[in-house]
Amino acid sequence: MIRKLKKIEYELKNIDIQLTPHVFCHAFAITSQLSGADLFDIVRSLSHRKMKTTMIYLKKFFARKQHVMN
Repeated sequence: MIRKLKKIEYELKNIDIQLTPHVFCHAFAITSQLSGADLFDIVRSLSHRKMKTTMIYLKKFFARKQHVMN
C-alpha cells in the first residue's frame, strides 16, 4: 500500500494537491458511484453513520451529472 501511495504521490508531484485519507474517501465515493454501486453500500463502506454525510461527499458529483443531463 505504501508503494502505491508513493507512486501516486510521485505521479502527482507537479500538481498542487495534498493526498490525505479524506481525499481518498471522496475519490472512493465518486468512483464507486460511477461504477454503479448502491448508495447504501457506499455509506457502509465509508463507515458513515448517516447517509447525509456520504451525500456531502457526492454533492458536486451529482450537481455535475445533473448539469450534463440538462
